Parts: sequence; structure tokens; C-alpha cells
Amino acid sequence: MLCLDECKAKLVSFKQCFGHEFGIKSIGIFGSVARQENREDSDLDIVVDIDNPTLSTMYTLKTVLTEMFHCEIDLVRFRSSLSPFLKQNIEKEAIYV
Repeated sequence: MLCLDECKAKLVSFKQCFGHEFGIKSIGIFGSVARQENREDSDLDIVVDIDNPTLSTMYTLKTVLTEMFHCEIDLVRFRSSLSPFLKQNIEKEAIYV
């Protein structure tokens, strides 16, 4: 099962190693893992703010994170046009590294 502290540590390392390559301005965890309510079959919700996002960049980022965490990743790019419900949840729950 995913542990919040381990996930944060992996994201810190990832951001330090690949943040510049992907243009990551901020990256964090939200959802059940951030609330520490996740189960064995839970996915990992990650929010990211990146420079010059492209479909290719987001796809590659999701693929790398999926391989790193060995679980399904829901990757959300934070932006002003997010649904109000999702934006509110992210603002309330997100733990940025």
C-alpha cells in the first residue's frame, strides 16, 4: 500500500532529478493518499504545474511516474480552467513537495 511519506520522498527526488527536464514548477499529492485514507487498490493522485505543457510531456510524465510508483497515476495539470470541484479539492488537500 502507498505510504504518504514514501510518496513524498519519491516525488522530492523525482523533482530534483527531472523537474527541469519536464518544466515542473510545482508537484504534489492529493486525494486518498494525501488524506491517508487510501486502500491497497488506490491510485495516486498527483497535481502538477508545468511550463509549456504539451500532450506529449504530460503523457511521458504520467508514464515515468507510473513506473516509479508501480501503481495507477491520475495526473492533473493545475490550471484556472479546472472544474471548481476538482480545483477546490486540490487546494484543500494537496501536499506539495
